[in-house]
Amino acid sequence: MIELIEPIQRLAAAALDLILPPACAGCGRKIPPPLGPFCPACAPCVISSDPHPPPPHVARARAAVLYGGEVAVAIQQLKYGGAGHLARPLGKLLGSVAREAAGGLDIAAPVPLHPRRLRARGFNQSALLARVALRGVLPLHCSVLHRVRDTPAQASLDPGGRARWANVRGAFSAAGSVAGLRVLVVDDVTTTGATASACAAALLRAGAAEVHLLTLARAVP
Repeated sequence: MIELIEPIQRLAAAALDLILPPACAGCGRKIPPPLGPFCPACAPCVISSDPHPPPPHVARARAAVLYGGEVAVAIQQLKYGGAGHLARPLGKLLGSVAREAAGGLDIAAPVPLHPRRLRARGFNQSALLARVALRGVLPLHCSVLHRVRDTPAQASLDPGGRARWANVRGAFSAAGSVAGLRVLVVDDVTTTGATASACAAALLRAGAAEVHLLTLARAVP
């Protein structure tokens, strides 16, 4: 039965694309299903990201693209503009490197929001992206990581200083169920790596064997 679920889900998604063509994650124009998540006009603005040096406590880091241009516009709309529908095309973009990043790992965990911010936003964008990108690739465990301190948004702090690292230090906890597991942490954007490092430290304290990082976009400070 399990073997039938994924093919059925893929067929359902393909049928939905035909009925309701997906919109470009950059400009919002409707695009044919084989294309995307960006239309031909926006696609040249999307720059792929190579594997990059991981932040502390992270064994390996991978991002799908560099942060900027149409990608930045789409992510900002997803996070702050209530455009939850963009999680699907952006998740597909993240999925282009998800299988490679997930190789040899056991579970994935999205970077969590504090409950107050989750109520205000209505969704966790990292979890939405991970559900699309990792479907059929790696089990997603959304209750593994918890944000125990309601911190200011990292984007509001200077990426060139130490404020971002101090802001998230000790801000996360992890469930003991990760003991002995190799975990893939999933986020939307990484800049300094402070958030990912704090998540990884919490997972390692809880007994995780190793922590890797997968993000949609990598910002260059």
